[in-house]
Amino acid sequence: MNKHIAFALLLDILLFAPGIYGQSGRDTAYARILVTEAQDLTNNRKMPDALIKLDSADEIYTAVLGQNSVEYGTVQYLKARIYHSQGELGKAIPAYLVTLRIRAEKIGTDDALSGKIMINLGSIYEQKGEYEQAIDWMQKAVAIAQKISSPDLGAAYNNLGLAYLGSGNCDQAVVYYKKGINFFENNQQIGVEKLATAYIGLGDSYSCKGDFNLAIEAVENSIALMVKKFGENTPNLVFAYHSLGNIYTVAKDYKKAILFKEKELQIWIAQAGETSAKTGFAYHGIGTFHKNTGNYDQAISFYEKTKNNWINKPGYEEELGVCYDGIGFCYEMKKDYEQAIDYYQKAQQLFLAHLPAKHHHHVDVNNYMGNCQLTQSNYTQALAYFQKALEANNYYGDITQVNDIPRFIKTLDKMGTAQRLSNAPDALISSSASYFAAREAIRYQRSRLTSGKKELATAAAPVFDGSVQTNYLLYQQTKDPQYIEDAFACMEESRAVSLLEFLQDAEAIYSGIIPDSILQQERSLNLQIAQYEKQRFQALNDDNKSLTDTALLAITQNLYETRTVYNTLKKDLESNYPDYFRHKYDLSIASLEEVRQQILRLDQTMLEYMVSDSAVFIFVINKDEHKLIRAPHGGRIDSLVNDVRAGLYRYYELPASKRSESMYISSLKQYVAAARELYDKLIAPVKSYLTSSVVVIADPRLAILPFEVLLSAPPRDLANFTTYPFLVRQYPVSYCYSATLLREMIQKQHRKPAANGLLAFAPFYTQSKSELAQLAPKDDWLNDPETMANRKGWAALPHSGPEVYYAARRWKGAYFVGEEASKSAFLSQADQYKILHLSTHGAVDSRSGDYSYLAFAATPGGGDDSRLYVREIYTLALHADLVILSACETAVGELQKGEGIINLSRAFASAGAKSIVTSLWVVNDAASEKLIGYFHEQLRAGKPKDEAMQQAKLRYMQQQPGEKSHPFFWAGFVGVGDVGGVK
Repeated sequence: MNKHIAFALLLDILLFAPGIYGQSGRDTAYARILVTEAQDLTNNRKMPDALIKLDSADEIYTAVLGQNSVEYGTVQYLKARIYHSQGELGKAIPAYLVTLRIRAEKIGTDDALSGKIMINLGSIYEQKGEYEQAIDWMQKAVAIAQKISSPDLGAAYNNLGLAYLGSGNCDQAVVYYKKGINFFENNQQIGVEKLATAYIGLGDSYSCKGDFNLAIEAVENSIALMVKKFGENTPNLVFAYHSLGNIYTVAKDYKKAILFKEKELQIWIAQAGETSAKTGFAYHGIGTFHKNTGNYDQAISFYEKTKNNWINKPGYEEELGVCYDGIGFCYEMKKDYEQAIDYYQKAQQLFLAHLPAKHHHHVDVNNYMGNCQLTQSNYTQALAYFQKALEANNYYGDITQVNDIPRFIKTLDKMGTAQRLSNAPDALISSSASYFAAREAIRYQRSRLTSGKKELATAAAPVFDGSVQTNYLLYQQTKDPQYIEDAFACMEESRAVSLLEFLQDAEAIYSGIIPDSILQQERSLNLQIAQYEKQRFQALNDDNKSLTDTALLAITQNLYETRTVYNTLKKDLESNYPDYFRHKYDLSIASLEEVRQQILRLDQTMLEYMVSDSAVFIFVINKDEHKLIRAPHGGRIDSLVNDVRAGLYRYYELPASKRSESMYISSLKQYVAAARELYDKLIAPVKSYLTSSVVVIADPRLAILPFEVLLSAPPRDLANFTTYPFLVRQYPVSYCYSATLLREMIQKQHRKPAANGLLAFAPFYTQSKSELAQLAPKDDWLNDPETMANRKGWAALPHSGPEVYYAARRWKGAYFVGEEASKSAFLSQADQYKILHLSTHGAVDSRSGDYSYLAFAATPGGGDDSRLYVREIYTLALHADLVILSACETAVGELQKGEGIINLSRAFASAGAKSIVTSLWVVNDAASEKLIGYFHEQLRAGKPKDEAMQQAKLRYMQQQPGEKSHPFFWAGFVGVGDVGGVK
């Protein structure tokens, strides 16, 4: 929360306690009149006139009673209030201190007014950035308020939270804002505004920790309170809009950030005018939006408006410095380094003059200047700035003393890069040490987060990237195998952490070390949270509902309260059942030796990829050896992957009426060119090490690429797919998201092995079971024009029925079609089967991977009763060897570097599935029925899953000549996880 906005919300600086006066003679009667008149003038905001009256009273009391009298202290207190309100902090502090000294000598300080003075002193030091003194005064105020049961205790908690937040101690900020919330909820007569303010502070504190979901929920609780009391159009929402804009900005959700910043701007202009200091905050937020989205000229324009609103205004020096930082960054991105350094230095001068040495703005400006030098290859200067940033962050070797962990990680990442590129003696060793410290900080920060791990993983991705590069160079220089082992550990650490945590939840439930009642409570709360999150997501995407809609606010409140209970339970578990937490959180990553000895079959080679800015790093691991290969990519990886996808998919995603022969040929050429080049970059460098089967652990930037379509040479005939040297012709290929996850999926022991074979669902098949049983297999279905349609939209899927029918016949299993293929039927039986086969529609939500879903048969109530969301799948306890998701786009999910892909297939892996077959794009209905049928046939014959899928694809191409053997029809299906045969 910005200190000026927080100041306006949190401080009660115009407090006056009746009875402050002592007794005096007739000579001071005029002085008392002057004080009363000054108080009236103060209340009417006529501060200069009030000070004149108080100065006169000051002279009388000094002459008659002396400067140790209670009356003299009264005048000092009233003057301090005025100085404080006008931003003259240097005058306010000594006046407050004189008042406290006199009260301590004459009547003691264990009273409400003394506590309020201490709150105000703490707030002044917080504004000055002197957080240690701020915290000291606030703690004194809290002690007094607790001792006398003062109604100001909540304000003391809030201000103490603000001071801790400013110091970078986000955890303590959360503690005290929660105390404030608890106090105000139990003392509602004090007023809803202070409770709403506490929720905003709590949201800002969670944002500081990187727990963005909790941050947003807290601020939305503030909105709910304000709307309930003042209505939807209250200008009091400006503070919540300011906070939400900041939270969404830090979380990189820029569309929502600008929405709230524009709302904030409208309110400030209406309330304070375009040139006010408060309006400057909204201008700054919009400037930051444009900076983050690459519109640097627009950003500079809004920052200039901000500067004009803040320059030469006492108390806004810190904010002006941050504004200069923003302008400097924009010029740096425009490669105008001279201008950038000039603005950074302006910011630094303001910070040095007005902030303590350990303030986070010193960290930022030194990071900015260091990065500016790094970009220009001035490595020595860059390292000097980065060292200053570490010192400003209070790092002298002990990570627990660091003020701001995310900034610390950023500094070490840049320092490691500068050291690696500098070519100085021992530079690589120094670089390795920097990255090692950054990785330790990432682990430390992860252990403190309750959510926000996705954002941490995204921010940490450059650290792992740089660490792999440094380890590779050190190995080339020394041939010491420890660097190869550490490079592999980096790749594994960089993979998503969220799925492993979910897996460990499931394992811990069955560990038997916690009473069932507690586990049941934990699961119940988790399910409730999932339900409320789903309801809130849908309400937010309802065009008929606004953020202030009553129903939405109620959902948000329920979610917040349930999450609070859940987090309290988790803390109790951590204290009382440490073994539970060891099972749940202490899963080590897979080592190279484990991969070779425990994970891979004799015929398998694992290829684990990491894509850096200039090269692809490929770990090649088989039973006999492991190697780390560096393959330059020329900066074309992303465009090539997109070209493969577009070349395979663009033509077929169009309606038949809009396709043309020329488009078909151009798409093929686009695919062939990209597939050839990707083969040379991703497979050719490691071809000589491959065995007969390949496991791919893809970098997130490669996760939407089916490696089977890569081409070892140009086809002899562009129109004849039998001449295409697809990788699938040489190797069966399977996938996983990390070697560690593959280990968990292979070694998973289901608590209760499934008793039945196959359970299949086809909710969009419109004919009856009896009609389906009478159908004869047809080999010519792909020749019908309508069967070339994809599983896009929500149309009937005529081939899904035969697909599940024949699968059930092969495995002597159960199948459901049409209306009987309901979500409730699936949930009630899914844990009883070895194979789950879902032939249906699926949807990927690119904004929130947790709300991608599979569609089941619609029920009379509609809505969620027919949708199985990712968030719900995570809570299941399956015993399946294999889940087949014959649905559209089930593996694509939300692509985010550092986190990987959040999607339906990962959710099923979390829920207990040992392996998953999933689709990378909107699959073709008829082709899916054929391909999956061939796959079941191979599985039933005892083939391993990877070989079964390879043979299914080869047979499909053989049986469907011509255009129907285009990779679009067969390459979308990929196998993930344990490739062993189904028992």
